[in-house]
Amino acid sequence: MRITRYSLIAIISGLFLLSALLLVEIRQLVIYKGGAPDIERIIGIHPKGWSELESSSTNPEWKKALQGEYDVAASRTYRNANGEVVMVVMTWSSDGIRRAGHLQQVCYQVSGSTVSVPLYAAVDSKAGRQDVVVFTAFHDDNAVEDVAYWRITGGKTESNVDNSMFYLFSHRFEKITRFVRYMFSGMPDNMMFRVSALRTNRELPATAHLEYAREFLEVLPERERRLVMGRGD
Repeated sequence: MRITRYSLIAIISGLFLLSALLLVEIRQLVIYKGGAPDIERIIGIHPKGWSELESSSTNPEWKKALQGEYDVAASRTYRNANGEVVMVVMTWSSDGIRRAGHLQQVCYQVSGSTVSVPLYAAVDSKAGRQDVVVFTAFHDDNAVEDVAYWRITGGKTESNVDNSMFYLFSHRFEKITRFVRYMFSGMPDNMMFRVSALRTNRELPATAHLEYAREFLEVLPERERRLVMGRGD
């Protein structure tokens, strides 16, 4: 078979990417020296007026299912005095490139839900402004869930509302180029925070999850707040 110029370029590019992945895999053993944060303790910090409820997502099977996706994952469910309920999920990985918090809108779609077009928003609190991605998930049982989340990679907010095939392809390619860059510095960690609330009225968006996020950021100690909101370094 005759190898064309374009075939040769494709082969060389493939070998280069494979080499980069191999080198990163080797360096991963020594590249991240920080310890895992106590996600279980952080997610257990909740604002006054919210009480913790039992949740099936905190069982061992749920955590076991996520072991291959993240280093640490935790979940809690809280209810306020008005009876509003929010579901909170936090994940953390030492490898913030290959095991970063997923695009949550895609996770909901994979689970069988229909999601609205994700949008950028912000949660303003006394702790500062946190950029978030918001969307609505429509479940098969007719429940409607409003969701807000953000990801912190290497201390910086990394939110993206694009779930198109073009973005997913370009995002994967960008990860590979970032592998090479981080080989000479340090592998960034990743933290994902998601909070959601089911609508009591299908026609009216829930607001409890955004209110919880605001109050949660305000009660966090400084060290934990820097992890959850991003260190900015």
